[in-house]
Amino acid sequence: MTEESYHITLESFGFKRAFKDLEFKKILKNIDLSKEDLSKVEEIISHDLRVNSIEHTIDIVNFESNGDERITLHYKEDGNTKKMYFSNSSGTWKISHKAGRKVN
Repeated sequence: MTEESYHITLESFGFKRAFKDLEFKKILKNIDLSKEDLSKVEEIISHDLRVNSIEHTIDIVNFESNGDERITLHYKEDGNTKKMYFSNSSGTWKISHKAGRKVN
């Protein structure tokens, strides 16, 4: 990544904050000229990204046995109902990504 593309990336991540915070907008404009401003922007954006990281809530509803070698796991992720399919191969349970999909 070049220095220019790195600064463009920082500007993209900082756009929302710059829209609301005029002081941040000033230092964001100076990241090409000042290493101190660049460090401040990196620190602020890093903090914002950590604070805004999404944590998912997963609740297992039940298991559905589909024979000796297949299981369907019913669960809710952030309140949305989902399914995950598992198959037993050589004594090891593995996620079966293609199970449950319609075959054309």
